[in-house]
Amino acid sequence: MSTLKDMNAKKDVLREGLSTIFDTVKDMSELTSDQKEEAKRKNNELEVLNKKIQDAEALEDIKKDNNEAIEDSKKVSSKSIYSEQQQEAPKSLGQQFIASDAYKSFVEHGIKNIPFEAKNDITTSVWTRDTIYQQVIPALEPNPNPVLDLVDSINTDQTTYYFLTETSTNAAAETAEAAAAPEDTFTYTSVTAPVRKFITTLPVTAELLEDQAGAMAYFDGRLANHVMQRLEKEFLVGGGVAPNIKGVTQHAGINTITYTAGAFPVTVGGKLRTVLQGIKDCETNGYLSPDAIVMSPAAYENLAGQVDGDNNFMLGASAFAGSPTIWGLPVVKSSQIGGAVGTTIDVVVGKWGGSLAVNHVFRRGMELQVSDSAATGDFGKDILTIKASLRYALAVYKPQAFTRINDIE
Repeated sequence: MSTLKDMNAKKDVLREGLSTIFDTVKDMSELTSDQKEEAKRKNNELEVLNKKIQDAEALEDIKKDNNEAIEDSKKVSSKSIYSEQQQEAPKSLGQQFIASDAYKSFVEHGIKNIPFEAKNDITTSVWTRDTIYQQVIPALEPNPNPVLDLVDSINTDQTTYYFLTETSTNAAAETAEAAAAPEDTFTYTSVTAPVRKFITTLPVTAELLEDQAGAMAYFDGRLANHVMQRLEKEFLVGGGVAPNIKGVTQHAGINTITYTAGAFPVTVGGKLRTVLQGIKDCETNGYLSPDAIVMSPAAYENLAGQVDGDNNFMLGASAFAGSPTIWGLPVVKSSQIGGAVGTTIDVVVGKWGGSLAVNHVFRRGMELQVSDSAATGDFGKDILTIKASLRYALAVYKPQAFTRINDIE
């Protein structure tokens, strides 16, 4: 049986034979009867041979596809066996991570992080190997950042966010016929909000991520949580000296009230009246109605506990509702202000939403990375470093739309 190679060789011979016949004449009419018959015979043989070659090539393709299918079947069978084994002993998230292409890539190429000195490596001596922990109780509330949720976010591709603030006078008035019209004045000031980086890291051993299911996801969430807690503190009271951002309460022009005992009669709730004054200042000076009150837990306890001369709670049922309010505004508690964290700022009233007075500005949102090259020697120790970071600027357009209240705790 002729092989495909043999048939292709015979086809070349027939083509050469045809070329030889045609090369002997300058015009086809000069061909002799014998030459014409020979050319027809060779051409017929070529047609038959081409059909055989096509059939042989089709069979070769079928054979190739069949062999590939067999190999794929073997791989699938192997995977199926592996899957059955894994059903009995499933891979942990850490094991899946170590086995992933992403892990192999950073082992091969590395993700170069900032220099880092491992101070508290998390090892299997902390999370005991082969012990299945049903639950890990975090040290902090999983979602402790409701204050940040009050404010709308925008993005920037710059390292500094620029905007203008306006100061204007309203000279509008009624005039007599043909009298000169009054003129308003508008003054604009360029303001810059530099982008700052918020970052934290945690060294862990590769064994821990391999042996403890969910460890990677857990630490990712906890580090991101810590970054957001720091962001909340800076958002509220950051001093503005690099690398800090300037918090809402630190901008020039913000309304400031320091509670003074006896400023209002006790029977009308002196501290509650102080908050009401803060609301009024936002409306009078910032021309915006506040939409929420942020306060420390201690300040809320103090205000909610205010009683009148008959020992009735002045706030009534609103002090104990699931979503408490004071003077009709929702209360959002933050542990990042107040005396417990060393600030005299206990309450902040303001216009948080709508992008009218303030915006979060993100150069880059939360990013979680893992590296084996964060510190000298980590690779040899099989220590990985998890990093959580974001880049952020705070744009406070109208400080007058906020009132900070001190010493109300």
